[in-house]
Amino acid sequence: MRRFANIFLVLFFCDGIVSLADELLLLITTSSPISGIRSILALLVVLAAIPIYVSLGIDKRLPKFIFLPQLLLIFWSIFDFWPLPLMLDRTSYMLPAAVGQVVLGIAPLVYLKKRSGRDWMLSADMFTQPFFGWRHTVVFFIVSLIIAPLVLVYMALSFASLQLYEHSGGFARLWPSGLQMTEKIYRSQGKEIRLTSMIHIADKTYFDEVLQSISSDRTIVLAEGVTDEDRRLSYRFSYGKLAQGLGLASQETMVFSGKMIGPEEIQSDAPAPVPDAAYHILRADIDVKDFHPKTVEFLNVIGRSLLSKNATADGLRRYLSWVRMNSPEFTPDTVMADILHKRNREVIHQMNRMLDHYDTIIIPWGALHMPEIEAAVQMRDFRLAETRRRTSIDFKRMLRTYWSHEEKNGQ
Repeated sequence: MRRFANIFLVLFFCDGIVSLADELLLLITTSSPISGIRSILALLVVLAAIPIYVSLGIDKRLPKFIFLPQLLLIFWSIFDFWPLPLMLDRTSYMLPAAVGQVVLGIAPLVYLKKRSGRDWMLSADMFTQPFFGWRHTVVFFIVSLIIAPLVLVYMALSFASLQLYEHSGGFARLWPSGLQMTEKIYRSQGKEIRLTSMIHIADKTYFDEVLQSISSDRTIVLAEGVTDEDRRLSYRFSYGKLAQGLGLASQETMVFSGKMIGPEEIQSDAPAPVPDAAYHILRADIDVKDFHPKTVEFLNVIGRSLLSKNATADGLRRYLSWVRMNSPEFTPDTVMADILHKRNREVIHQMNRMLDHYDTIIIPWGALHMPEIEAAVQMRDFRLAETRRRTSIDFKRMLRTYWSHEEKNGQ
């Protein structure tokens, strides 16, 4: 075990040196020739860390104060040092992480050299005692079992957070304390576009803050909301019951106080109607009839099988059976094309029309819509001027409200 532990120490230190060199090269170049070597070394270190951790619980001679900090850094790096990517740019945390790895790699070598006076590695005289002890092993693995739930929670949070952050283009951030939504404000030549990321259920205070932030000075809100003029959907999607059960509010309760107008009221060759005492609101979304027929059928299946009041495990089986029967004609891309891209094209079209008539355009749409809309804003030479973040769901407050509600129902 001593030889394998020494190999791990060397690998960890070499990986730190290569990582530091790679980060320094990336500061001055767009690519680094040693990134491939870094990836290989990182994989070897992660693979070697698994038996090292298990060995710490079996071989009591291995010095834990040397290996546990290294193992902790390796574990954290696997999850991209979450939540640092949500707060800092990559260089701001990857370079210090590489420096930290070098420090954690060289410190044990210096300690071992000073201890023995001759060896930079774990020496044979440190392994003269019996390697196994029941008490040591039992205590180690009991402690591991105690911290395992915390580790699993961290893994789930970091994975979900990074996925959400990536797919929303940074417009939604999952923190241990709650869910944050981002508003990005773009400006150009006296015009302002506010991309306000939304969520279907949130704390009522979140919806109130968004409403209170809307001014009335030549402002239009491009509202989200698919219509269904031909009543093609047999089930009306509502998040009210779910929100109530969690002690939250549904986006349906968020009522704009402005004046609703129709797209026909804004003509390209005529000035826009001047807002009276309030801002204008335009529903900048599409109708269900614009969806692919399979998307409509899919939404109806979800409504009947999964979201109805009498939804059961049998409903889930019916849903899965429908998916199997309709593949490969029906794919997730079909739904995404309708739910995201078609609707995005409509709001982008209306945004481009309204720029000639209003000074401020507010787009309060779901976070997953925002990356495509933001790209269209940037193509109009708008520049990011301000970023605001609001907590949409406070986990502590939600849990307190939920348990309070449960206690009242139980009495």
